[in-house]
Amino acid sequence: MKALAKRITGALGWSRPSNAGYEIRPVNFDTDWEGIDHLLAKEEWPIVRADLEASHGQPVSEFVVASKDDSVHGFFATHAFEEIGYLDMMIIAKEARRCGVARPMYYRAVRSLKQRGVRTLVVHTTNDSSRLIRLLGFRPGQSFTLVARDPSTAVEAAAVAQLGPEELPALIALDQTVFGQRRAEWITTLMRQPSNTFYGHYREGSLAASVCLRERRGGAISIDGANAEDFGDLSKLVRKVVTAHRGTRIECIARTDGKLHRLLSEIGFQVPAFFVQIGPLVEWRKGKRTSIGTSEKIQTLNWF
Repeated sequence: MKALAKRITGALGWSRPSNAGYEIRPVNFDTDWEGIDHLLAKEEWPIVRADLEASHGQPVSEFVVASKDDSVHGFFATHAFEEIGYLDMMIIAKEARRCGVARPMYYRAVRSLKQRGVRTLVVHTTNDSSRLIRLLGFRPGQSFTLVARDPSTAVEAAAVAQLGPEELPALIALDQTVFGQRRAEWITTLMRQPSNTFYGHYREGSLAASVCLRERRGGAISIDGANAEDFGDLSKLVRKVVTAHRGTRIECIARTDGKLHRLLSEIGFQVPAFFVQIGPLVEWRKGKRTSIGTSEKIQTLNWF
């Protein structure tokens, strides 16, 4: 994850004009994935193809690459939930960082989102990128912290209810209660991806809590979409899920000092050393003010 630790203003050459023959164009996963995957691996990001395909597959999304000589040297992925545009990820190869490709990628994607109805922009950055984001007019808000637990000896675990497509209506409704907006396409996309697994906790016959385990590079898994109206229900589910996957490295980007963050710390999760220097991930917003995505019930960074 070296990309997180670089100063975006210098590393991306934001202020320099684009004059080095790079073409900014829409992504084509069939031909561009090898180059994108190389950038992800080079910068030590744990993101897998399914994550970016979920973003790109939303009804409103803009995913552009910077290419030259039939090779991908940078990319910028964004998607929207109705009027809220999420600036998901930008990585630019070292050789292109002084060639001014960040600016045209950013403005092309943002312009496209706005033309399709986006009125609010949301982005998460480390402390290294805060200066540029502030200069672009974004306002800081809540923050999220990466925690992880390495594999340990497997133990007998209680059964955990795995959720299937028949539970989509309940999952979508629970996500809406927590996130503040209906995201049927998003939850459906995650459910359909074979790299993700949903688990649930039931109370009185109704789905009371859910989590989505998503694959990460290197065989790790990430706790995502941890939703519940009552944290007591979520706590029971998370403990079961973590116990059932003790033999696997588990990561989670939890809301800083939130209830889930504290629970995970209690059961052995720690902040990785590299993240101590650059975290937390601060949420920045620009444009129309909205409370969507800011509820105290939100426990994980559930934007991507």
